[in-house]
Amino acid sequence: MNDMTQPVATGETGPGTQQQRRKFIGGSDVAAIMGVSPWKSAVEVWQDKTGRRTDDRADDPAIAKVLSRGKRWEPIALEMLVDELHARGHAVELIGRSNRYIDTELDFLACEIDAELSLDGELVNVEIKTVHPFAQKKWGEMDTDEVPIEYAAQVMHGLGITRRRLCVVGCLIGADNMIPYFVENDAETIAAMRDKCTQFWRGHIETDTPPNALDFQDLRILFPKDNGTQK
Repeated sequence: MNDMTQPVATGETGPGTQQQRRKFIGGSDVAAIMGVSPWKSAVEVWQDKTGRRTDDRADDPAIAKVLSRGKRWEPIALEMLVDELHARGHAVELIGRSNRYIDTELDFLACEIDAELSLDGELVNVEIKTVHPFAQKKWGEMDTDEVPIEYAAQVMHGLGITRRRLCVVGCLIGADNMIPYFVENDAETIAAMRDKCTQFWRGHIETDTPPNALDFQDLRILFPKDNGTQK
């Protein structure tokens, strides 16, 4: 393991986890900060980190269903990914699951890795995604790095913090189609992302200054009440 990282076991659930996550920018925040998340905006990340957002994604029944499905299927999907890699002739060993890593240079950056494998003798990150067949078109050909951009941001964030070369993304389509994708560390992309996250943390979280609203939903978040002056 690279001595530039500090692994911290994770797996907590509930309000305590939400409180802890306010202390750092995690993989699920990065896509929003970069402006490529289909789920939330940078304004919502700012709300999360400053304690203004008291609800949880799991409160939305539709989102809760997706999160629950992913949680239930993750151990099975990981086992299927290992089997698939074995079948392709790789030497594979499961090293760990659900570890949190905190960046040693920027302690407000952290990532939670679904799993870690020894792949042909190399320690690699693993991300598991369960995907509805209707959403398969967002993914490229197997054995490539063509994952949806919001997941690519999460993966690059994790590679930057763990200082590893490769992340294997196991994409489970439906119930039985496991497709592996191989995303390599891109130093230039990671440097740009770290710079953007640093600007966001120091310019918005530490100063308690909201980022610019990008759409009407952001405006509703920042200005939830009508002041009574509009006609």
